[in-house]
Amino acid sequence: MTTLSKKLFKDIKHYKWQFMAICGLVMLGTAVFGASYDSYRNLESSYAQAKSDYDFSHMWLRGNFQTKQVLDQVESLSIVKQVAARNVIEGAAKSPDGMKIMARLITIPQIEQPKINRLHMVAGDYPQKSGQILVDQHYALHHDLALDTPMQLLTKTGWQAFEVTGIVTSPEFIWPARSNQGIVSSPENFGVFYLVEADLLDFLETDQYSNEILILLKEDQTDQLIGQFGVGFYSAFIVSDKIVVISKKAGSKESQYLVDYTCLLYTSDAADEEDSVDLGGRR
Repeated sequence: MTTLSKKLFKDIKHYKWQFMAICGLVMLGTAVFGASYDSYRNLESSYAQAKSDYDFSHMWLRGNFQTKQVLDQVESLSIVKQVAARNVIEGAAKSPDGMKIMARLITIPQIEQPKINRLHMVAGDYPQKSGQILVDQHYALHHDLALDTPMQLLTKTGWQAFEVTGIVTSPEFIWPARSNQGIVSSPENFGVFYLVEADLLDFLETDQYSNEILILLKEDQTDQLIGQFGVGFYSAFIVSDKIVVISKKAGSKESQYLVDYTCLLYTSDAADEEDSVDLGGRR
């Protein structure tokens, strides 16, 4: 045994309690990491299964656009498996005890489930006619809401009663929140409700009204598309309906290309001389 080995064992013996504390701390940290990673993998697996079971959308478009026109454009893309349109209204509701709350109203097809972002029926039945709604489970449990209870929703003509036929959950709202940036809302003052498309006309004149297109990609396209473009590029669509990009491969002496993006569609042509930019330049 070398001199250093003898000294090591001597120090361990002399500081045995400190050494045991360090070993215990390392083992505890390893156990916590293993448990956390295992929980993360289980959560990831559960979420992926839920996305598959309920045909959860890979991406969506929201805005005040001509739904039919944009729907046809997106559906024609080779990477798209299926698309569906719906409307979202940021409105108001009254609980059975008369308390006013903020409500997110999402349209769904009558009689049958949506093609994308399908709902899990916890209790009750799916709406079969106008005047019937579904309520998110979080709100129903918090307010002890029973089936067939009338809920008052604020329409363009005033408060109108809707019959609660079912209580649902959705992977889209693991916990209902008004926005990604805001503090998580409480079911005390915020709820998600689903109403049939036939009742949409009662809300068309409300201020917080928008169209949404849900997009389901083909299985072999999801990994290729996600992360392919920067967040800044897509953020430009928040303030513009059309983006023109002029680019060419760095160091290349070939012609530059002008790419015209409109929504998810684009055209690419050789850039005219007046549109060309110097290497490293930007507009």
